[in-house]
Amino acid sequence: MPILGSIGAGSARGYGYASGGGIEISYLVVAGGGGGGFNQGSGGGAGGTRISFDTPINADSPIVITKGTSYTITVGNGGNGGTSPTSGSDSGISGGDLAAAFEATGGGRGGASSGGGAQNGGSGGGRGGTGNEGGYTPAEGFDGGTGPQAGGGGATAVGGNESPGPTGVGGAGITSSLTGSATPYGGGGGGGGFHARGPASPGGVGGGGNGGGQGGTGQAGDDGKGGGGGGGGADNGQGGAGGNGVVVLSAPAGSTWTVAPGSNSTSTAPDGRKIATFTVSGTAEIG
Repeated sequence: MPILGSIGAGSARGYGYASGGGIEISYLVVAGGGGGGFNQGSGGGAGGTRISFDTPINADSPIVITKGTSYTITVGNGGNGGTSPTSGSDSGISGGDLAAAFEATGGGRGGASSGGGAQNGGSGGGRGGTGNEGGYTPAEGFDGGTGPQAGGGGATAVGGNESPGPTGVGGAGITSSLTGSATPYGGGGGGGGFHARGPASPGGVGGGGNGGGQGGTGQAGDDGKGGGGGGGGADNGQGGAGGNGVVVLSAPAGSTWTVAPGSNSTSTAPDGRKIATFTVSGTAEIG
């Protein structure tokens, strides 16, 4: 995890403040989800999901940033669906005094009988895509399932494998309370339906889109959660688009966030922490 000033075992810390005057920040970084496959398609993989708050299954270390310094926040877009699906794009935090960008990887597109094979990503696209493309520990996501109507991988589980019946379920996401409200993120897309093999499969909890039925279009993954798009059904069903990602930053009570552009927002959690939520790319500064 290439971040300047990340907390180590010997660093002084307390109440969100680090030695040297930096401010310890907790985060949720979710990349864009992959698009679902076309024509008996598999679900798109969820955007890579990296969290440093209240989730020991996927708990990265906090980062430390400097007051009065502007940081660039990138929010990844979801991949295209339709007949030529694409993978999602990365989200991350960079600039300022960070030695390197802190990133989550876009979800892989779902494979299909038409329109190309599965791709690797933060979570892999269904039909064989591999997750955790960034090579992070803990993993940012899991593999897609195998077979032509498989589920895309999710933040905490592999996608379901194709077999007769609605078994190509999208991999499950992960729930975070960083904003003050428990919310699931990073669900994989479900596989599309085919009358000879079974109905469409549901997307994973955390914004994964449901697969489309015979001839039907897969559901789009949820924006702001990085959900994978649902696979299109047989008979030329189009894949659903992947959901856009999100970046959420949490600072100690008494801090003040300045964010741009204005479509991004700030708030106060019930415990007094100061929250900055980015649904589009922009900048963040702490005071």
